Amino acid sequence: MIYENALVALEAEPSEIPWVKIFTKRNIKEFSDCTIDEKTEIFRIIDITEKLLLRYFNTDRINIASFGNVFPQVHWYTMARFKTDSYFLGQI
Repeated sequence: MIYENALVALEAEPSEIPWVKIFTKRNIKEFSDCTIDEKTEIFRIIDITEKLLLRYFNTDRINIASFGNVFPQVHWYTMARFKTDSYFLGQI
């Protein structure tokens, strides 16, 4: 855990590419079930995380995604991407 408050928590994931998982503290299945405060806080944290990843890692791109197929709780990923990473497809 790298940060948490009353609404959300952030985890850094070990990977070839730096990425942060942002998830709700409350066990919520779908984004549409979040309160306005939870939605606002998620997007505020995504914005801050993107800016920090861009500045700190000098990335080529940032990917932001929400995949709900494995982790059942509402969560978002903010990933730093580089033209040299093995997952990068195509050119910018």
